[in-house]
Amino acid sequence: MVCYSQDNLVRTNHFKKYEITSKYRTELNRILFKNVSTKPIIRTIVFSSPEVSISIEKEQNGKVFLIERKLGESLWSYEAEEMTGPPIMVPDEDSDSSDGSNDIIIKEYDSKADYKPVNKQEIQKKKNSIIVITSKIMIDEQLAKDLQSIWKHFITKAIIKSNYYGGIDGRTYLFQFSDTRGTIHSAEIWSPTEKTKTWYLVNLVELLSDFTKVEEQVKTKKQLEINSIIEKIKSFK
Repeated sequence: MVCYSQDNLVRTNHFKKYEITSKYRTELNRILFKNVSTKPIIRTIVFSSPEVSISIEKEQNGKVFLIERKLGESLWSYEAEEMTGPPIMVPDEDSDSSDGSNDIIIKEYDSKADYKPVNKQEIQKKKNSIIVITSKIMIDEQLAKDLQSIWKHFITKAIIKSNYYGGIDGRTYLFQFSDTRGTIHSAEIWSPTEKTKTWYLVNLVELLSDFTKVEEQVKTKKQLEINSIIEKIKSFK
């Protein structure tokens, strides 16, 4: 459930009030971008399972690349385990298995006696072992400028909502751009309703993600799809 108009992104400073979410995002940045030295022209982080980022970056040789970085496994699953402890697998006493054995179910923690202590050091080792899968493709500067203009427009027009929340079925998209001083500006959206302005924006992110892995024979077709949705988004301004 969403409690605001989805024609706008939402300022991201609201999450700083929630220590768990803030810690998770800090850890995600550390893992996703641990070998990244340059600030992005634009970037979107998708809080999916696993988490992924799509960014435009200019390398030292002046070439501009569209880059996807995707975790090999979900960081959030380890964050959740650290918060609640690993699930306890127990026999299902109500099972009617034909072989007379009990099925295995995940038992809810309904008392302190059920709780299995969390080994935070072990969980941290698992986090540190998460690999980052990178896909990249060189793009022309005009496409980079068009996308930068769109990201900047949506982020600068983002609204502030103290009671912002997302929902159950969906994911958060965090949009960022770097200004001329190198400061990164951010705003986000929960999976938007179809045909809203931000729905087209999120669809553009998905197209860009696909484009980083596109085969040469369908590259032109994918570029046309990207250009088409860019023009659609521009028509909303």
